Amino acid sequence: MSQGFVGRAEELAAIEELLADARRERRASALLVVGEPGMGKSRLLAEAEDRHRDGAILRFAGYEPESTVPLAAAAPLLRRIAAASEDRNFHGLLDAGADTGGLDAIRLFESVHRQLARLQPAALFVDDLQWVDPVSIALCHYLVRAIDGSGRGLALVAASRPAPVVEQLATSLATVVGEDRRPATLLLRPLDRAAGVRFVMDRTGSLERREAVELWQRSGGSPFWLDVLVDARGDETDIDAVVGSRIAVLTADAKHLLTILAILGRPTDAIELERLVEWFGE
Repeated sequence: MSQGFVGRAEELAAIEELLADARRERRASALLVVGEPGMGKSRLLAEAEDRHRDGAILRFAGYEPESTVPLAAAAPLLRRIAAASEDRNFHGLLDAGADTGGLDAIRLFESVHRQLARLQPAALFVDDLQWVDPVSIALCHYLVRAIDGSGRGLALVAASRPAPVVEQLATSLATVVGEDRRPATLLLRPLDRAAGVRFVMDRTGSLERREAVELWQRSGGSPFWLDVLVDARGDETDIDAVVGSRIAVLTADAKHLLTILAILGRPTDAIELERLVEWFGE
């Protein structure tokens, strides 16, 4: 059964064009993708990244519980850069952190810029911008400013729910790259009827078109909820019933674990979960 990417041709083309412009003009450029929860922002970034299999795209994401922790969002990016670097000064700056702000943060930002100049990535993708901590956002702004006009290209693509930080970042970046190159804002809308039906048929291959249209209508064109309803195969009449039926079959331990994951609000691993729930590994 196919689980391929459906729709969003215009959005993917816009990202491709941004990357091409950054490479061709050897300048920094930016695009902001905005959509309500469930519209497929993360999936869009993943698909755009997957189309560049040369590893030239770096990415990180924000998580709500860590939205006030300095550099929490950018930590995966910093670890990836550090793993590819033998610069002891850079490792020392990472160990010290940037939570003191001011000069220490600028020194770290400039060191990251030098490391990226060596790695020469094509783009930096930032997901869930609305939850990215202020220091990580400042790092993105610094990188655009440092790279623009340096003879190197870098495309910054940031995805976010509707939030004030979107316009704030667009305005601050416009002061760097110029109003004529102000970052465009791409509004991610629900899947249209044709894309929604194809989404359903790709995942089932057995439903009649009429049933596929009904699922699309019930989901409101949201890829997330459409996927949930497809998985439920139409047994329940609304989304609340789908979620409720899934939770109802969980054991007490599974419900406890689900509660912990919901509170964390970010990816984790078995070691951290073992510590949080105070269970033995087995």
